[in-house]
Parts: sequence; structure tokens; C-alpha cells
Amino acid sequence: MSKLFYKELSDKVLQAPLRVFHRNQLVGDFFAGIIVDGKIILDLKAVKSINPVAEAQLLNYLSISHLKVGYLFNFRNTFLAWKKFITGNG
Repeated sequence: MSKLFYKELSDKVLQAPLRVFHRNQLVGDFFAGIIVDGKIILDLKAVKSINPVAEAQLLNYLSISHLKVGYLFNFRNTFLAWKKFITGNG
């Protein structure tokens, strides 16, 4: 069953590098959490709380990838904390 599940998800979920350019020069490749179906970025954290730095990082990932929707998940506490971000990219 797990092989079938992996096969189904492998086309939809990936951790792909995002190429970042500045003034038409390649700065580097960055990994933006998990990209689902080429449409949504999931950024998984284990920090004390969702903070402005983590939020800015996800917004940068959305900007670089030209995607519109991202979710920031924090698993550190006894409950799951999350935030949804929608941008005007794309």
C-alpha cells in the first residue's frame, strides 16, 4: 500500500530547488519547503512560535516561485499552528 501511495504522491509533491536570479545573474538554488502539485508551498517548522522571520521566508519563496498560495506549519507545540498566505504572484 505504501508504494502505491508514494507513486501517487511523487507526481504531486516534491521538494524542488528554486533558481534565484538577481540582475539576470544566478545567485543560487534554494529549497522552498514542499511544493504540492506545482501550486502550493508547504513550509514546515518546529519553532517556539510562528514568527515574522518564518513568514517573510515563506513570502520570499512564493515570490521566487511565482506561486500564489503557501502554508506555514509549526509542529513544535502540543497543537499544530498554521497560517495561510495568498499573494498576487503569477
